[in-house]
Order: sequence, then structure tokens, then C-alpha cells
Amino acid sequence: MLFTANFLSAQSHPGWWTYASPEATALVGIDWHALRASPFADAVRDELGPEGLGFPGLDCIDQATQILVSSPALLAVATGSFAAPTLGQQATAKGFRAALFKNVNLWIAPHPSSLSIALVSPQIILLGSHKTLEEAIDRATDLAAQEGETARATKRKYSPLLARAAQFAHNTDLWVVSNRLPDPLASRFIPLEVETRGFEGWVSAQNGLRLEGALLASSKEEALVMAEHLRGTFSSLTSLAHGIEIRVDGDEVGLSLTATAEQFNASLKNAPAPPPPAEVASISSPTPAVPSPPQEEKPKQPQVIRIVGLDQGPVEIPFPDSSEHQQ
Repeated sequence: MLFTANFLSAQSHPGWWTYASPEATALVGIDWHALRASPFADAVRDELGPEGLGFPGLDCIDQATQILVSSPALLAVATGSFAAPTLGQQATAKGFRAALFKNVNLWIAPHPSSLSIALVSPQIILLGSHKTLEEAIDRATDLAAQEGETARATKRKYSPLLARAAQFAHNTDLWVVSNRLPDPLASRFIPLEVETRGFEGWVSAQNGLRLEGALLASSKEEALVMAEHLRGTFSSLTSLAHGIEIRVDGDEVGLSLTATAEQFNASLKNAPAPPPPAEVASISSPTPAVPSPPQEEKPKQPQVIRIVGLDQGPVEIPFPDSSEHQQ
């Protein structure tokens, strides 16, 4: 029954999700059409971009509507409107090299840190390393050639995470499902320093802010410790974070928050500004001492031996000059 439920749930997710690797251990879904106009846009763009996951800085990719990212073999699937001439022109201008694999247009990134691009259709592109893109195309085209559409649906292997994520696909702006934390992909979007056996959660910034999350601990005792740790973490953040409800149910720690648009906007205005960069103390060389003007050397007074108490009065006898003796 569990297998059947997972299978049916997998069928409820969008068809383009199936490009994700069956071995995926973390998935991130982004409604970029909605988030692009939200206060989270810059933060998400930074995580995806050249300094983050390595998405190419192309305008046509920034205009995508939906994005699914899977790992550990990092692969992103994006939907939108991708005209081949426009995509090719923008990619070539960034130094990408055009290629072809099984009749699919590729643009190979000039640097290993950037993701290459595959244009599967005018509505779907894939982002990943050259090898990862070819493997994803292989999975799709080989099954299409061997089986009819109905038979393929029963034979294709899916990541179990797709079934868990299907419930978040239609009414959230960003969701994360992972087999563990920390995770190289999931931890980029979940700023929690905890170790878990699993995580799933979502955020919506439409008409306020709503979030839900569930962290799976190894035991009930560990869940209680984790909950206390999270309470301490949230207490040091913005006032909005203080409203996150934390509950423990067996070995699961649940998180939830609902804030109105007014509360959300107020928290953004009251958020403490980032501290100014610390001034680097300049190591200045010590101020050179100003030499005192040379003083005139006073003429040496002749040294004498003065004898007093004589009948004829005091008598002074010149003391021999030591320099004369040295000569």
C-alpha cells in the first residue's frame, strides 16, 4: 500500500520533474515567477547564480517560471519560454560553446564552476555539468524509444523524494525535501545548524509569510534537544522569527509560522542593518623622532686642584690634561 501511495503521488507531480535523477537525495523547488517580485528574490538569485550553484547569468534563465534543483549530481530543470536563437546568442556572448547530443542543443560552460545548458524544448531547459546533462537526456530518450507512453510510466524509476515533494508543488513559493541535514544543496536554503535524518518544508511569501517544516531526529530525546536548540537560535533573530512555533511529535520536530503582510513588511523594516565592515587597523610606522638641534659644545673649563688653608691663601694648581698623557 505504501508503494502504491508513493507511486500515485509521483504521478501527481509535474511531468518535467522526471528529469531529476532517480538517485537524488535532495530536491529544491522554486516558483521563480512568484519569488522574482518578492523580498526573497535577491537572496535566492545569489544562491542560484554564478557565485552559488553556478546558474549562468543569462537574462532568459532569469525569466524562468518554475525551477527544480536536484542533487548530489546537481541538475536543475527550468520551465518558461526559451527561444533557441535568444538562448544561443546570450550563451555564446558569455563564452559558452554550442554542441549537439541526441538532437538536443547544448551550450557547454567555459568554466567548470558554471553549469552547462540543454534546450530540451522551447519550454524546458536543463542546467548541469556536461556529463550530468547527457545522462539526463539519455534517461528520457532511451525510455521514449523503448516503450510507449503508458508502459514507460510504469517502468520509469523515480526518486522517492518526488512523492514527498508533490504536495508542495501547487501553492508554495519555495520548498525543500532532503534525506538529511546538513546537505550541500538543501542547506543553502535552510539556514539551520542541525543534523537530521530528513527534512521537508516550504515557504510562501504571497499576502504575508507562511512557512512549515519538519525535521526528523534519530530519537524522541534527540528531537527534544533539537527543539531547544532551535528555540535558542530563533530567539536571537528578528522579532518575526520569535513567532515560529516549535512542536515535538515523537522523533519529529515541527516548525510553523504565519504572519500577515503588515507584520512581514514591518519585520523587514525593523531588521537590523548589517554591521559596517570592520575597519582594518592600519599599521602605521612609528613617528620618527625629530632630532634635537645640535647644542653648542661648551668650551671645557680647565681642571685645577685647589689647596686651601695655607698662610698665603688658597692656591690653584692646573690638573694635567689626560689627552696629553695618552699621546
